[in-house]
Amino acid sequence: MAAVGKRTRYSHQLDLLRFVTLSVVVVCLLAPAGGAAYEYVDDSEDAGRTKRSSDVVLPYAFHTELLDTAVGVAYSKFGAFQPQANLFLTGYGTTNDSWGIGGALSRLQLGDSRWFVAPVGFVQRNAQQRFYSELGFGIDETQGGSNDSHVSDFFQGEGWNVFAHAEFRYVAPLGMGRGDPVHHYKTNAGVLQSGGTSGSWNPLKSGRTMFVLKPFYQWRTMVVEDQNIGQFPPFFPVQNGEEVESASNGLKAFVEYDNRDFPLNPGLGSYQRLEVARDFGAFNSSNSWTSVEGEYKKYFNLGTSDRFRQKVLALDAWTAYSPTWDLTRVGNAVRIDNAPPENMGATLGGLYRLRAYPTGRYSDKAAVYYSAELRFIPTWNPIRDWPLIRNFTWRWWQWTGFAEVGRVAPEWDFSELHNNMKWSAGFGFRAMIGSGVARMDIATSEESTQVVLMVGQPF
Repeated sequence: MAAVGKRTRYSHQLDLLRFVTLSVVVVCLLAPAGGAAYEYVDDSEDAGRTKRSSDVVLPYAFHTELLDTAVGVAYSKFGAFQPQANLFLTGYGTTNDSWGIGGALSRLQLGDSRWFVAPVGFVQRNAQQRFYSELGFGIDETQGGSNDSHVSDFFQGEGWNVFAHAEFRYVAPLGMGRGDPVHHYKTNAGVLQSGGTSGSWNPLKSGRTMFVLKPFYQWRTMVVEDQNIGQFPPFFPVQNGEEVESASNGLKAFVEYDNRDFPLNPGLGSYQRLEVARDFGAFNSSNSWTSVEGEYKKYFNLGTSDRFRQKVLALDAWTAYSPTWDLTRVGNAVRIDNAPPENMGATLGGLYRLRAYPTGRYSDKAAVYYSAELRFIPTWNPIRDWPLIRNFTWRWWQWTGFAEVGRVAPEWDFSELHNNMKWSAGFGFRAMIGSGVARMDIATSEESTQVVLMVGQPF
């Protein structure tokens, strides 16, 4: 659902993605708007506006190191089945013979209950995809993805990437969730005016408490060929042309207390989440594993000025631990058992944490992460009058500067996790289009620079 470009200083020149305005608009149509499966935004700009068709079809293009140049088309239907529900479908092909198709349905309320469902599915055939630790062993004596691993410690080859999940969310009748579980926010050009859900930290009086069950499935493969067969350890016999795989399925369960004023673009309040994820080793799962996560977000409103409609300091702290993770040395090689996939568990790098690194770059038994962002919405907004987007409900654009640090380790040890931490810093441009937020972040680190195009604020 996202286009991510990554260039390392060791083997590639930095070639920042030159996204056209239309591509930014398409991003808002490629995926549900964050976790907003239970929200409805009513903006004063829409009063008296001529009603447009709820069906939108748009082309898009992007370029990444592994996919090369891609072109595709996205279809979006707002108000699918229910007024607040959105349907998204997309497909693309690339110049290196990769392709992908996928879809999502968000904000779907199950009858008149407090339950909401948001299914997502995607299928990709990639000419090149990378594995740092997910295949279950290291390269030579190195544990791929560890804090001391090298940038080149990965396997790469052609293969499938298939994933699906369905989020079942229950809005508890507590605090501001006592009334209609579909909360209505009133905004003016995308900035909250009334209906905010923040207040004193008290789940019985303020914010919303939610319980979530999220069954998931994912399957990745890689073709063994001349360029990677020499990296496999002796205890993992493979043959040229064979396809190795990594599969995982299971259930995530978590509880959230969301005390933010406006979750789509928070200006006040806080957010807390506790999560347990489990792969039971059933069906075609590669192994069983367990992961525990905790996260805390805090937002400070820095006021307004003649030049800025909103100024916010956003902070995020996150940690994860996988008690089942086990590392075994077999001769001169390393075997990793009962570990979560690279996009789950104690993992850093990718769309949300340490954005200057590719997805799955760092993973181990434990991890910590901290981030700070300054977000400014200027009063000057010339973009909304550009010919390509003047017919879209372009609410605002936002300038962002951010810095983040994180570390993975073989045990959850406070001292070790806060020593020799990795860092990432950069700037971004965000845009609110309709009731969705698109973002483009440009992040750099001592190892790489990456451009991320994605839906929703990172936190």
